[in-house]
Amino acid sequence: MRQRGTQSRRGRPGFDGGAFGATLGSGGTGQRFWPTVAMIAIVVATAGWTTVAVLALSGRGGEPSPSPAAIVGASASEDAFVEPDTSDSPEPESHVSPELEALLPKTWEGTTLTSQSWTGDTLLSDDGWSDAFTKFLDGAGKKPTDLFVAQAYDPTGAIDLTVAAFKITGVSSADVRKTLVTAWKADYPELATTTATIGGKEVTRGVFEDTGIDSYWYEHADLVYDVETADADMAAKVFATLP
Repeated sequence: MRQRGTQSRRGRPGFDGGAFGATLGSGGTGQRFWPTVAMIAIVVATAGWTTVAVLALSGRGGEPSPSPAAIVGASASEDAFVEPDTSDSPEPESHVSPELEALLPKTWEGTTLTSQSWTGDTLLSDDGWSDAFTKFLDGAGKKPTDLFVAQAYDPTGAIDLTVAAFKITGVSSADVRKTLVTAWKADYPELATTTATIGGKEVTRGVFEDTGIDSYWYEHADLVYDVETADADMAAKVFATLP
């Protein structure tokens, strides 16, 4: 999938830090206060709090400075509210549908694949892809939790392959495939589809010109396999192993 899970084409909508509140140091005593704080930060980084205390006592800089007690107190107060930086922490893996993950390949040509699975309530957001699925689910009388998606991929990126499986409880595989195509066309209007026999399977191929990575959708029972790769020969080999 394309950024529906870990290895995919599109990123989920994120949060833009943006600017909020007034510009720091604008007007009033802020013109003096923020330069002082900046100076303290630089001195702390290079010489430690002892030097800061000396500067504070000497009043260097031509402006009254906070007392050492105030500086130390402010530091203690700020330290008490420092939260650990978790921005680089990996997102926890999700395995809500082990049975769907079991239908995906575990290895490919000697490379171990990682698998995860999600339901629509955690996968769908407010983008065009999600809107197409949400519209279909609403029309079919289904909930986001009726949508199950599993994905197998190489976390190292050594091989050009992602295999996914889509299933909507009580919905035919044909309708799931049509919804997938509609969803991707919402994000990629130039998406062109053709049908062909690949690896002994009747599949629908989606050509994403912007990315060079094609999707091959294969209906089986009540689910749809989605093989993503830029290597058509690899896609044929994958389909030859699927039921």
